[in-house]
Amino acid sequence: MFAAAAPVVHKITEADLNRPDASKLGMQLSQAVVGKAVLSMLFATMAFYYLHTGRRHNDPGRLVWAAAFGILTVLVWCV
Repeated sequence: MFAAAAPVVHKITEADLNRPDASKLGMQLSQAVVGKAVLSMLFATMAFYYLHTGRRHNDPGRLVWAAAFGILTVLVWCV
């Protein structure tokens, strides 16, 4: 009944790369990627810590925290 709208794809041209704010945009994007990497490493470290201590002490609460941090590790890259 309704036609799906085609996604708008903006191809990066040479004019886009020569804009004065292009380097600023590139810096912001690289900072965002580094921020996501640091945050996901933190979440992964916490997940492995809780997984290790939860299995060692047979504590299901720590295993739940490990699962939560594992999910957060994946969600960091989805947002």
